[in-house]
Amino acid sequence: MMQEETRAESKVTFEQVLRRVILVAQGTMGEAKPTKAATAAAAASRDEPRSAAAAELAPQQRLRQTLENLEPEMALKVRTLMIAGRDGQDIASVRLNMTLEDSEAAFAAAARDASENGPLLADYLRRGHALACAAAIDLERPIAGWVSTSAVTLDERAWLSFGRQLANSEPDEWQFLGCVEPGGQEITRLYVRLPDHAWWSFQSVLDRPSSASVTKETKGLSSRRSKGVMASSLKALVARLAAASAGNTGSSSRSAAPKRTAVQGRALRRAARAIRARVGHIVPLVSEAS
Repeated sequence: MMQEETRAESKVTFEQVLRRVILVAQGTMGEAKPTKAATAAAAASRDEPRSAAAAELAPQQRLRQTLENLEPEMALKVRTLMIAGRDGQDIASVRLNMTLEDSEAAFAAAARDASENGPLLADYLRRGHALACAAAIDLERPIAGWVSTSAVTLDERAWLSFGRQLANSEPDEWQFLGCVEPGGQEITRLYVRLPDHAWWSFQSVLDRPSSASVTKETKGLSSRRSKGVMASSLKALVARLAAASAGNTGSSSRSAAPKRTAVQGRALRRAARAIRARVGHIVPLVSEAS
């Protein structure tokens, strides 16, 4: 009984595996020695012994070893995100069009070329992760359940469109406006867009507001107690989204009921998770229903 509990507690989540692969891949970026983060990530792997010999592996060798030592289900998930990020495809399209042989060949090529393509692999995974988060896929589920059999709604098509924009662009290309309620630090309403594209709006639901309405909102912030934050990079936004992406999972002493607060931020939390994934900040999944 004790052994079973220990095994359950030591079970590695896919989010942890993904974080480790990205860190190790980033460590190949023209470095003679691995970064501390990449070394710690590799040593944390249950498939790799925490030894001086492993720590002295070249970054390219460490990446290849990390990829080759993934369990089959984890490897298939990583391959799926890699291909989705590389090709800018929805996760569902990759899963439906990719055979096991195709995925293995693509992943094997990435492992062989790790000495040159490690940073590229990290970028593909960040892009694919953003696509998955925008589609609200629970990455901890078996990969067979990543593709829904139900018809895609208009709202879900909008989320897929947002995910593709996020994955196929650079974080520094975006601009955003975040509305912060008085007396707090959390962003409660968010507007983001790429140049020459329409705005996306997130609060309780996803919306596509007009430029005129966003301009009006911006001007209105100066005349109300609410305040706004603006910038032209998703990297600058990520820190401000930390509280919003965590959601309100506990009880609240404020006048608004916890349930009402959670519903109001539902789309915002989903967008925050996708944005953080694109930038490379992996956080634990928070249920949209919480």
